[in-house]
Amino acid sequence: MPSDRRPLEDAFLNRAAFKGADGSEERKEITALDSFREWLSDNLRYLMLIAAILIVLAALFFGVRAMTRSLDGESGKAAGDRPVTESTVSAESRAKQDSQSKAADVSEPSSAEKKDDSSAAAEESKKAAEESKKAAEESKAAEESKKAAEESKKAAEESKAAEESKKAAEESKKAAEESKAAEESRAAAAEKSREDASNLVTGYFAAVGRQDLDSVLSMVDSLTEEEKASVRDDRTAYSNVKVLLRDGVRGNGEDYIAFVSYDYKNETQYVTHYGLSWLYLKRNANGALTIMVQGASDGQVTGLADSLMQDGEIAEMIASVQEKAASADAEEKAKAS
Repeated sequence: MPSDRRPLEDAFLNRAAFKGADGSEERKEITALDSFREWLSDNLRYLMLIAAILIVLAALFFGVRAMTRSLDGESGKAAGDRPVTESTVSAESRAKQDSQSKAADVSEPSSAEKKDDSSAAAEESKKAAEESKKAAEESKAAEESKKAAEESKKAAEESKAAEESKKAAEESKKAAEESKAAEESRAAAAEKSREDASNLVTGYFAAVGRQDLDSVLSMVDSLTEEEKASVRDDRTAYSNVKVLLRDGVRGNGEDYIAFVSYDYKNETQYVTHYGLSWLYLKRNANGALTIMVQGASDGQVTGLADSLMQDGEIAEMIASVQEKAASADAEEKAKAS
């Protein structure tokens, strides 16, 4: 069925459905005119505001124009009431523009001057920025230089400390080596001293066996005449002399007590016998070791000798000599009978 509505109305036609009181659906058509009215109602305030602005602008325009004409009329009267023509108005307008231009030139600097001033200000600002940047760089360089100096100082101190530590280590090593060398030297000297003491004892028994009184006298502190005669007349031969040395009363190589075991035999004996003695050796004023024949009776020396007999090695020597001596005596008696 063809519609009888116009195209314009069809373009703005909306349909809305409503429910009636009985719950049935009721449709109401909204036409283009209703839509326009709704639009106008929503935007009326804005339209009025625009209209008011246009009215104010028009009033200002016409007011300024009327004032300008009034001023032009007064200036015409002051000039002799000459008729105002188009050329006159143009001339006066040009004069007015020139006057305004001059006033503008006087009151405001030209664009070139403004440009020059702006350029100068920009140049000064740029220069100030460069100086500030340069100062910042110098400050940074100074800070870095200070930091580098501190690091260099610290490195120098560490290097100095390392050098001192190295030097101290070298000195400590040198001192240890010197101490070791000194200890070795003392040990060597002590060994040499003990060797000299043993040689003195063995040399003494050899000189006695040879009846070499002069040699014996060079080895002892002194001898009585009876002791000298005993050395000259003694026909005992000594052999297999063994020496055990112990430090004496003074110690440190200054004196020794020598325990001596030896084999001996004289012209009246059938078999070899075994003997044991102890001698006290002491350094004389010249530093040479001497057998103290007379000084052996000193209480400290005899006491030390008695205590040393309990020493394991010395006690073993004594026991061995006593056992062999007893056996030799028994054999000697057997052969003598």
